[in-house]
Amino acid sequence: SNDEISAYIGDGTDVVELNGRFVMPGFIEGHGHFMSLGRAKQILDLNNVRNWDEVVNMVAVAVDQAEPGEWIFGRGWHQDKWDSVPEGAVEGVPVNETLNMVSPDNPVLLGHASGHAAFANDAALAAAGVGNDTPDPDGGTIVRDADGKATGLLRETAQRLLNDAVDEFE
Repeated sequence: SNDEISAYIGDGTDVVELNGRFVMPGFIEGHGHFMSLGRAKQILDLNNVRNWDEVVNMVAVAVDQAEPGEWIFGRGWHQDKWDSVPEGAVEGVPVNETLNMVSPDNPVLLGHASGHAAFANDAALAAAGVGNDTPDPDGGTIVRDADGKATGLLRETAQRLLNDAVDEFE
């Protein structure tokens, strides 16, 4: 109340009368990604998946609810938290074959929990014009299997290769 707060008013206090209006203190936030947090609430939440099969199942459900060609987005997977490494994994991360099977007509882009990598199916790579012969961008890597095929994992700046295709959709 005004009576309660008046005890804190001294000679050096500037009082601004708001006539009943609301004021919120300003907060200085050092490293938040508020837009990303809001976006994460609108896409598949992959933070608590136990393995790659759960990721694929979640994508399959999203595909069933989507129109053909509609992008499927998710975020939060982390291979070090999984209870198993998928068969055929490259560098401890799956290849996108099972994702391609459940989503042949819908581009899929799944961000890593760290934000430093993303996983895409072949439809997403094709929509962005990323192929097996696409060179790694400066500061990024298109992870490839032993035969040189893009596995779907995009590290660091390689994620940006999909930006135009995603922007076109949104």
